[in-house]
Amino acid sequence: GMAVGADYTIIPEVPFDLNKMLKLLKEKRKRGKRALVIIIAEGVQIDGDLAEIIERETKIETRKTVLGHIQRGGVPTPPDRILASRLGSYAVELLIQGKSKRCVGIVNSKLVNNDIIDAINEPHQIDHECLKLTNEYLNV
Repeated sequence: GMAVGADYTIIPEVPFDLNKMLKLLKEKRKRGKRALVIIIAEGVQIDGDLAEIIERETKIETRKTVLGHIQRGGVPTPPDRILASRLGSYAVELLIQGKSKRCVGIVNSKLVNNDIIDAINEPHQIDHECLKLTNEYLNV
């Protein structure tokens, strides 16, 4: 959300408060912001069509877009390419060593690997400071 300048980001790890979001959108519109962007992460459960609710409650014309995986892509930056190369190379090294079913990543600038099942089952840790920057009026 922060990377694309979203006005509000909804993620499954933080309870969604519709009234706080609507208040934020109204305040931003009142300050003159003409276009507002809301990002909803996969896995978020919302009762009803959020675009319809926003339009009904705020009188702001609302359009909904569901991005597919190809649309999310974009041109990789040099850091993206370096990260992909490092992780790919490390994954191949692990396979050569006979280690499979691993999830690779970087922690504190070091390449790490974990059992894929452990990685899937580990609760996702979010950066609350980043979320605050996106949802500027919230106490998350």
